[in-house]
Amino acid sequence: MNELESQEHLKLVALFKSLSPTSLSLTPPSLGSEFLDLVNRPLPHSPKAYLFDIYGTLVVSAAGGEANLPGDRESKEGLPAKKILEQALRDMGYSGGPTAFDRAFSTLIVTTRKKMFAQTDHPEVNVEKLLGQLFPSASPADLRYLAVVHEAWKNPCAPMPGASEVLWRLQKKGVPLGLISNAQFYTPLLMEALFERSLDTLGFESALSFFSYERGIAKPDTGAFTLMAKELAKKGISPDQALYIGNSSVNDMAPAGKLGFMTALFAGDTRSFRPSPPGTEGSRPDRVLLNFKDLD
Repeated sequence: MNELESQEHLKLVALFKSLSPTSLSLTPPSLGSEFLDLVNRPLPHSPKAYLFDIYGTLVVSAAGGEANLPGDRESKEGLPAKKILEQALRDMGYSGGPTAFDRAFSTLIVTTRKKMFAQTDHPEVNVEKLLGQLFPSASPADLRYLAVVHEAWKNPCAPMPGASEVLWRLQKKGVPLGLISNAQFYTPLLMEALFERSLDTLGFESALSFFSYERGIAKPDTGAFTLMAKELAKKGISPDQALYIGNSSVNDMAPAGKLGFMTALFAGDTRSFRPSPPGTEGSRPDRVLLNFKDLD
């Protein structure tokens, strides 16, 4: 990374930090009987690697969703970012304001994904490239700045309680840590802002970190889990020796379980908890995790 890139990196991390709430209130979800017997259930094996989803798992999402989901969601925590976005849009010569911009951006995301369905059932867009279509004369740095401020407005996030402590504890144990997340270029920047450490200093290995925007394919596609299995094999770790933790039965539990990973469904917040109907094929986790204090 050259000096200019390093400066931009630090600037965007600081921007996320200034616009993100230090905490968000949590409401534990009401668990049905099909999940109650799985709360803190012993795993089949002691994990030799721990793999995480990000949105709704390691971070609390005020919008309750993943990055760049279109819609009219808005929370009070995102209002400071909305004001900054308004000024940024004016500086770029856009007079429609944040709401009009968000609608145009959301429409572009939806139409682009529809076109991508010809290649995959689970497409993922690259928001930086899409913003370049809306603002063809803008510099890449301006587009990335716009993307961060927009995300901070529409999906303000905070660290999930206990996440920092459990990552520190696992890092001290020396076990490999990885990520499989439906995410954008700014997601690692957000993590660094919220946890005040970069992904590598948090213990995550770059070879074990897979983000959907890089491949154009999102979970529940199993592709990232297949790649993860290959990387773990280089360490002598099989999928059934690794634990994947996520908040969605369909996006997380089903594809991970299909590839043979142990799975833990994280039920930390009602907004982001995504259970599937009872009996949904492949989505039953090995364990339900109510908070990170109980992760062993």
